[in-house]
Amino acid sequence: MSALGGIYLSGNTISGALPLEIGNMKALQYLFLDNNDLIGTIPSTIGYLSNLQYFVLSSNKLNGTLPSEIGNMSSLECIYLSENTISGALPLEIGNMKALQHLFLANNALIGKIS
Repeated sequence: MSALGGIYLSGNTISGALPLEIGNMKALQYLFLDNNDLIGTIPSTIGYLSNLQYFVLSSNKLNGTLPSEIGNMSSLECIYLSENTISGALPLEIGNMKALQHLFLANNALIGKIS
């Protein structure tokens, strides 16, 4: 599955955590797993997905902080992580994401300053 370009599994009852191995899917451009029952944290290996353009995990049960490695996702245009329980401050590395156009993080538990 290393050549897979898109995963579209929105609106199912997929449960469990995102596996660390998701970072091995280097060709992935679209990841739609919103409106499921995913739990746990977003793994730091997500930063290996340098071709990912859409990262859509809203309306799950994800928690913890956003990994700083998210700043390595140089092709990312849209992040949809609303309606989870993601906490802590936004990593400064988000500023490295030059292609980012949309950042949806509403209804989480984020804290800190926007700088």
